[in-house]
Amino acid sequence: MSYLSDASLVMIPSGVEAGTVFTSKPAGGSADLTFTRSNDTATRVGPNGYIEKVRTNLALYSQDFSQIGTWVPRNGTYTANAETAPDGTNTATKVTATNIDPYIYQSISFNGVITASCYMKGIGSSIGKNAQVRIGAIPTTIALTSNWQRVSVTTTISGATICGVEVPDPAIIGDEALIWGFQVEAGTVATDYIETTTAAVSVGPVANVPRINFDPVLPRTGSLLLEPQRTNGLAYSEYFGAWSLSGGTLTANAEVSPQGVENAYLYTEDTSTNYHRINTGASASSSNKVYSVYAKWAGGTANRWFTIDNGPTAWFDIVNGVVGGAQGSVVTSIEDCGNGWYRCIYHNPTSTTGGIYLGIASSDGGSGNHVGNGQPAFYIYGAQCEDNVTYATSYIPTYGAAVTRGADVMDKEVSGISTLSSGTFFLEFERGLTTATARDASTDGLYYRSNTSFPSVNSIEVASDIDGSVRFAYRSNSVFNGIYSNNTLNQYKMLIKWNGTTAKAYVNGTQVFSDSLTFTSNLEYIGYNADFRKSINKFLIFPTEISDTDAITLTTL
Repeated sequence: MSYLSDASLVMIPSGVEAGTVFTSKPAGGSADLTFTRSNDTATRVGPNGYIEKVRTNLALYSQDFSQIGTWVPRNGTYTANAETAPDGTNTATKVTATNIDPYIYQSISFNGVITASCYMKGIGSSIGKNAQVRIGAIPTTIALTSNWQRVSVTTTISGATICGVEVPDPAIIGDEALIWGFQVEAGTVATDYIETTTAAVSVGPVANVPRINFDPVLPRTGSLLLEPQRTNGLAYSEYFGAWSLSGGTLTANAEVSPQGVENAYLYTEDTSTNYHRINTGASASSSNKVYSVYAKWAGGTANRWFTIDNGPTAWFDIVNGVVGGAQGSVVTSIEDCGNGWYRCIYHNPTSTTGGIYLGIASSDGGSGNHVGNGQPAFYIYGAQCEDNVTYATSYIPTYGAAVTRGADVMDKEVSGISTLSSGTFFLEFERGLTTATARDASTDGLYYRSNTSFPSVNSIEVASDIDGSVRFAYRSNSVFNGIYSNNTLNQYKMLIKWNGTTAKAYVNGTQVFSDSLTFTSNLEYIGYNADFRKSINKFLIFPTEISDTDAITLTTL
């Protein structure tokens, strides 16, 4: 059979925009799934294998320095659209000195670590003179050339702070230079430029935009990432310069991170007999915590055992990408993120403190207190602490305080895509977990049901069970019927088909269930609870019962 042609609902999540996950069928958008997620704090892995986060240019009129009121000029005139900018448009601003230090700035309000950047170019007598990008009193200074240069400065601020450009310095009256593309953003590096006018502009998986997530190692079609509300309790997830340091040194922006930009930190051991690690606290109250961090071996002669310590210690082999030992009841896993990076995950169900130590040990099971060899040990990026949970979710960046990502919510009332007398429901998804973890809510799952309430009178559901298993079930006239439960697999193709009297279910190419089934009302509502925490690759509904042979073919991995 032609599965996509014969289906009455087809959702292969490659088309999304704000508030909508598009379905290919039925036509006209009647089955497009409505979607919400609060807060611009989510991330995803893009098709290039790198983490994509929400990026915001906080600076206003980023290309038009002539906007007096937003920009405050001193000792210079600023002529908009005077020359060719780095992007090839005629939008560069010409600075003409009227005194020795032309300076223009605006006030930016933020709490945490930020980076300001601007493109600069010398003209005539200004070539060779200095220019600065500044946040408050903190500058980065370069010598102007006849080519465009992007200059950035990074620091932490609290509240409103002036951010601006001083060019050229020192100047004589009549000196000219060009500036373009001023950006102020959270984080430790300048990322791709974002144009603004009257308001800050954000790009990436912003609020109410569904996330199509890709495997960072194996290129493939993206899947819809659906997750519950979570908080990263660590104040600085990337700015490790704000953490406490012992037994070594930290170097900022030393390696390309899983984000695809050079903002990872390098930890280098000293030669002391000491704990070689960094640490910080976290806003956490529960005894059930999950920590995660991206780590990469630095290639020196230092030991390969990366450690996470929240009381009990766990060890991760970041050369071979395998977990080592763990103390107490700690459960660990490790995920390959490509380019030598691994996400190390540490679940401590008994911790009484929110603090975390990241370090290097002399051996798998070593205490971490050893003689350092003075060599580069590891790169780190993206630390996270999730409180009162049992599994890690996608990375939530923080820049000075704990940050919450809103839950992904998806639902739609759709009529006419199946009937009481016959139908077929198919779902392909990835569990996305390397170890079995119990659900965090009793109602988590994806449902095809007769009404919006839970539990619905009649429904088909795929959910996480109490022990962390993937559960496949249905309700017929309010009676729950379990079909399948498994906590060992990570990829699933599940199908149930019915003909008005009986039903058969298939998982990964095998029939797992056959019994009588009678729905007493039509299934017309597709709903999703964010604790389902699965990556959905394909969702099909047929208005008829497909054959046994087709059911096996469609569900075979």
